[in-house]
Amino acid sequence: MKHIYLDYNSTAPVRAEAIAVMMDCCQNICGNPSSMHHFGQQAKQAVDRARFQVARLLNAPPSQVIFTSGGTESNNMAIRGIAARSRGKKQLITCRSEHSSVLNVFKELAKDGFAITYIPVDANGLLDLNALDEALDDTTALVSIMLANNETGVIQPIKEIVEIVHAKGALLHVDAVQALGKMAVDVMDLGADLLSISGHKIGAPKGVGALYVRIGCKIEPLIFGGNQESRLRSGTENVPGIVAFGKVCEFVADNLDSEIAQLRQLGELLEQAILENIPSAVISGAGALRIPNTVNVSFSGHESDTLMMMLDMKGVAVSSGASCSTGSGEPSHVLKSMGLSQELLYSALRLSIGTNNTTEEIIQAVDILRQVVSG
Repeated sequence: MKHIYLDYNSTAPVRAEAIAVMMDCCQNICGNPSSMHHFGQQAKQAVDRARFQVARLLNAPPSQVIFTSGGTESNNMAIRGIAARSRGKKQLITCRSEHSSVLNVFKELAKDGFAITYIPVDANGLLDLNALDEALDDTTALVSIMLANNETGVIQPIKEIVEIVHAKGALLHVDAVQALGKMAVDVMDLGADLLSISGHKIGAPKGVGALYVRIGCKIEPLIFGGNQESRLRSGTENVPGIVAFGKVCEFVADNLDSEIAQLRQLGELLEQAILENIPSAVISGAGALRIPNTVNVSFSGHESDTLMMMLDMKGVAVSSGASCSTGSGEPSHVLKSMGLSQELLYSALRLSIGTNNTTEEIIQAVDILRQVVSG
């Protein structure tokens, strides 16, 4: 049986370029980047090269890129790092459709006395900008809004959000984990103060990510020790993972337009085929701008977990929501925040594609999906 992978938003297969440089690094670079001898400096140069490659993809100064273990740590580092320096500002703002690695940090900070404000989203998952403007005041330390939603692919108007947030004297953190590689992520153009990314979403190995921290933006570290990563993230760097992450960022930067075009072609084919072949299908976020690889679709009268398992038995891998929430028994908090009906909430599937997918795979997957829904 041929297996078709349509769960790229959970994780992407590791790219051949990443595997090659990671293996070379493991075999030929043995030093600790903090060591002053030849082997240590060889490792440091490899990390510095990767930092430049990541920074180039983000259009950021390399000195402002801090390597982490992934998106969750980057989000925690940004939010907690600002909260620790809030200097009496006790309001933090986000919205209900954020990733759990943001929402759960805010829940914890509420226990420490911070006032958490959740801005609503509309039926397409777009943030209510007027509500954001009204919620901001001189007690607001930080606003955290994701660039592209991991479940629906909906893109938030970050540049407009930045203007509103900065006008009130607050800082903005952007979770760009799902956006990277699927749209341009230019920190200078966006204007965010902090921005999180993760390697495994774009074909680097799991366990490596980065946080961009704007020049002049001060945060407190989460991890204390040897003062690595500009004293913001102590611990010996994951040199092979960082080198692989850098190589993938270099590849994506060099091929971004063509990769986006390929994703758009395949994504449009996927969505169109679903709507043409399965009349009951309802696409969430259809009225908003979305990253090209993500389709969140509901089928009334069905249960998403059952559909997902039946598809898996037939060789098609999809998700019923964010991977970190799989098995919770609860419907997607993202779709719930958009006001979907109970029928649509409990019958939603997330299909997310990558450049490894083919036209033939998309057509075959939709045919199998049609059989499962109508069976």
